[in-house]
Amino acid sequence: MALDYLTLYIIIAIDFLAVSILWGAIALAYRTLIAARYWFFGSITLTITGAVLMLQGGGSWLPADIGGNLLSIVAFTATLCGLRRFFDMPAHPAAIVLVAAASIAIAVVIPADAVALRDLIFSLVRAGLMAYCVAFLLARNRHRVGRQIAIGGFAIGLVGHLGLVGSDGLSITGSVDVMQYYLLSSYGLLAAIFGAVVWSLGFAVMTIERLRDDVAEYAERDDLTGLPTRRRLAARFDRLVADGRPVSLLLFDLDHFKAINDTHGHSAGDAALCHFVELARLALRREDFLARIGGDEFCALLPGATRREADLAADRLRTDLATKILVWNTQPIVIRVSAGSAERKADDKGDLTALLNAADRALYEAKISRDRKPGETSAAERPFLKAIQ
Repeated sequence: MALDYLTLYIIIAIDFLAVSILWGAIALAYRTLIAARYWFFGSITLTITGAVLMLQGGGSWLPADIGGNLLSIVAFTATLCGLRRFFDMPAHPAAIVLVAAASIAIAVVIPADAVALRDLIFSLVRAGLMAYCVAFLLARNRHRVGRQIAIGGFAIGLVGHLGLVGSDGLSITGSVDVMQYYLLSSYGLLAAIFGAVVWSLGFAVMTIERLRDDVAEYAERDDLTGLPTRRRLAARFDRLVADGRPVSLLLFDLDHFKAINDTHGHSAGDAALCHFVELARLALRREDFLARIGGDEFCALLPGATRREADLAADRLRTDLATKILVWNTQPIVIRVSAGSAERKADDKGDLTALLNAADRALYEAKISRDRKPGETSAAERPFLKAIQ
């Protein structure tokens, strides 16, 4: 028995209206989770998709059919972009525009009466987007429970779309009659709807898992600067390695910090540390991770950045420190910083300690070349280079 298409379209609109409310609330409450904004956009677009397709009633109306398919492809692309952003990777929002433009081109080129061919191509595009999402999630290691639910949802949706492709293909070749076509395609569409709901639930569980991790991270922060501690630095590094991402590391050491404390007092020293952190956050990207690992020693992880890009970030910070002078009790305090960088490519085997050692050697060489005397503490003797437990 074939399912009624109008009923399926109503289900799409109602289901994803509920999902839109969920992601809208999460996006408002958890503003740093940029992925939620993409998923809200994708969900509300699927809601509109259902409403547009409902205009066909129980039959077929070309503008509604093309419009609904185009909107669904935009929604799937937004879902993919949100998935990448959730795992701290560039979302490439321009992909939404490009995929939509390509889909419009398909709709224009294909004759108006070639409904099955047009629907087949649209289904293949959506299936390709879902297959990418499955491969992307399989390559990640974090948020295991939610990730597995999302993979299951995409797999169900992919099976449903392959059913749609098969029914369209059989219709094009004349292998099935109209009733058989509607029977196959209606169940394929039902599987696709169910899969989309399941992967949305998977995203929600992933978000809960991430919130749990964030709460643990905030519990381990430095009281003065509000930065994460070295333990959280190690956890973030392990997360990046688990995701197979390259990462560069910057090691900072405030020059002659003791002299600031001795001359202006320890309160001024605390203010100098906070001033440094404020400017460092401006010099780094949103996705970069800055931590305090010692008294006047800081470390930043720059996901996806090369060592050259890390050095440029350090140069920006030095420039800001030179131009934005801290004033303490009407007295200017000039803060200078030395930096060392190191890079770990995605296929490298080195751990965090090895990366810290490499960056510290570069930092020590920078200090020697500027104002440190030979014979001072060597990089190998620096206490913070011990393995982070």
